[in-house]
Amino acid sequence: MARIIMDKYNYYAYIGVFDKKDYGHLSLIMDTNTAINLEKYYYKPKSLNNNSLEATRDFLLTNFTSDTIYGFALQEACWDYNLASINDLQFQKMSLALENQYTWNKEKIISHAQSPGIAFNGSPYREKVTSFTSILDHLQSNPLLAGSYASVLKIMLLQKRAKSNKLKLIDEYVHFVNYELMADLALETQVAFYYLLGNPNMQEIGDRIFKFDSKKVPVLLNAWNTAWDFFYLRLLQRSFFENSFLNSISPKLVTADKGIIGLASLCSLEGVISTIDAPLPLISFNYENIRPEYMAEAERINKDLYFGSIQRELRRRAIPNLDLHVKTLINKLEQELLSVSEL
Repeated sequence: MARIIMDKYNYYAYIGVFDKKDYGHLSLIMDTNTAINLEKYYYKPKSLNNNSLEATRDFLLTNFTSDTIYGFALQEACWDYNLASINDLQFQKMSLALENQYTWNKEKIISHAQSPGIAFNGSPYREKVTSFTSILDHLQSNPLLAGSYASVLKIMLLQKRAKSNKLKLIDEYVHFVNYELMADLALETQVAFYYLLGNPNMQEIGDRIFKFDSKKVPVLLNAWNTAWDFFYLRLLQRSFFENSFLNSISPKLVTADKGIIGLASLCSLEGVISTIDAPLPLISFNYENIRPEYMAEAERINKDLYFGSIQRELRRRAIPNLDLHVKTLINKLEQELLSVSEL
């Protein structure tokens, strides 16, 4: 598992990339959950409950001199699904809060916790979205999520049949990886293994990762939000070994999101192989989480996936328009998930 250090309030988690080695961060990647809390702290601190208020205050006290990377958090938090673009006023409001807070000294941070907050000149408005027929119009907000989103949709479809034969469900996912997506996303594949073949504790973690209990959120938005969670962990892993990617130094990821924390607890980064296309991370997973009766099959399937990488690449190259293929696949999976979710 990745090294996860919880703050004294057991609220914010500082996630490193390794299992047995910790390190002091100079750069800190902020997830959306954290950015939203900081915005509340700036404009209306008393809107946070006591635990999150004190944790957010101390987070600032500890990290106001850190190189904090919050661009992706701004992007996700300020995306307007009705406009299919960034909500400019919301972006201005949040970015103003994040930028100004990092100019405060310790005395200002402490006193602000008991203040009424700072007024903003404007009233950002976003209408709550209650239904989605597709996320494709919003893929432009982060095109890097396309493959992850497709994988998450497939896993959520399999979850609807979780009481079926587990090995057949995994075989179906592997077929999807080899012949439909034609790409094996390590994090998503291993989480699928843990969820379907793991012990009960792994299923509980999977429920948090995929937000299966978020009944009030449209199912496609749940899948999209889950893909963002995978993205943050990938962002951390890549930026650690490729400093130029985010201009980061010894980065960690900070979050209060239980899904991301659960996801990080399942894997750790061992290294990165440089390739022509992009760095290839070497990620280790703890097979003790797989139920004993499935262990042999899990190892066999993992070997098949590993040695099938060349065939997947050849299939991808044979597709005239890979971008269109992935979008068509996503649309198919979305419609399947919507149809079974309405039952």
